[in-house]
Amino acid sequence: MAKCKALKLTHLAFADDLMFFLKASLASLDSILLCLQHFHELSGLRINPAKSLLFFAGVSELDKSAFLEKSGFLEGRLPVKYLGLPLILARLSAHHCNPMLDLIRKRLQLWKGKLLSYAGRLVLIKSVLESSYIYWSGIFGLPQSVIKSMESLMASFLWKGSESARFLHPTSWAAGQLIKDVNAAGIIKLTWKVASKQKSIWVDWLYSGLLRKDSIWTASATSDASWVWRKILASRPLALQAIRSSIGDGRSTYLWLDHWHPLGILFQLVFPRTIHALGLHRLSLVADSIDQDGWSPPPSPSLNHIWNELQSITRRPAFRGDCVTWKTSSSCSFSSKAAWNLIRLHGSLAPWRTLLWFKLHILAIASQLGESSPNASQSRLFFALDRSQSPLPVASAGTILKTWITSFLSALPLLPSRKASSPSAGLLEEESSLSQGNGSGLT
Repeated sequence: MAKCKALKLTHLAFADDLMFFLKASLASLDSILLCLQHFHELSGLRINPAKSLLFFAGVSELDKSAFLEKSGFLEGRLPVKYLGLPLILARLSAHHCNPMLDLIRKRLQLWKGKLLSYAGRLVLIKSVLESSYIYWSGIFGLPQSVIKSMESLMASFLWKGSESARFLHPTSWAAGQLIKDVNAAGIIKLTWKVASKQKSIWVDWLYSGLLRKDSIWTASATSDASWVWRKILASRPLALQAIRSSIGDGRSTYLWLDHWHPLGILFQLVFPRTIHALGLHRLSLVADSIDQDGWSPPPSPSLNHIWNELQSITRRPAFRGDCVTWKTSSSCSFSSKAAWNLIRLHGSLAPWRTLLWFKLHILAIASQLGESSPNASQSRLFFALDRSQSPLPVASAGTILKTWITSFLSALPLLPSRKASSPSAGLLEEESSLSQGNGSGLT
């Protein structure tokens, strides 16, 4: 309760959810009930005891009975859902995530996936299903088993249109890695909030306790630290690649503990006795090394290599103060997309990409395998190519199709040999029939 008193934290309110914090005494309970009674007299709205819960910590069973009898409320037990997320004390486990998985299954059951194309299913996955776990990932680190379950559900819906179908995927499905990347980006977002001292009750709570005499970059995990805090501390090496403090007046940035210098965090480069010899201390601010004329660090031959780098730092106007910036932006803002781009794997460009996408035109491919086609030859691939805008030389339909298929297949990894005819062979046979005809199917 000492932290609550320091932050003047008495309640949390969001929409129709209201949470009070009070001492385990009948006098405190009487004060809360009196406030609720005044609220009823002024607004006409009454608290519903059947939907109200009391949560206890370190209270005897006898005292619990007295509280419940006086209030008329029910006893609540953790975990309880608040703002759609479970309030838990221990590490997030798979059964805590069942509501999220149930929501995904419920949505899949409502969609008629078999009546949608692959593109339609992919749009639903990206626009609807991904939002279900992105919200959770911004708060928690999802367990590996939950990530695999979501990957299985999305892959089954994409390839078969049903979340319960079991089959062999026609190609690799990287949804699991995508969920992991989004999950890591959510943890970095929390790191950003702490480093930038974003105005929120959670950040104020951290700086009143765990970071009262420390920085996010140099703090260590205590024995009683929560698993979310441990996740944040573990993400620091990656976050340090992109998050840095930009100096204005230097009054909100630690000289030794924060990440503002080109060489990194100075506390990791300087011995504590050297800091004391300069007449400074561990929590000194950057402002202690700035005067009206600019940089003025205390002279020290052993630190010349550090002070010489100060001239390369571009300072903000002093009246704007300090701020925390992302490496790809000079503004004091953060985006989850930027964090995701920092984490995700960047593959090399495919050598055949210019055959599909090039300036002034996009080669559209409509794939309808095994379905009826408008021409008599029952061609399985249809291409729309505007020759007037295409940089490719004007040639017969078969030549263009053969060039594209040959280039595409040569860029694919070698597949194990199979006795049955491969899909690529079927495509080449189809191309042969087109080249002998009048090129129907291409315009």
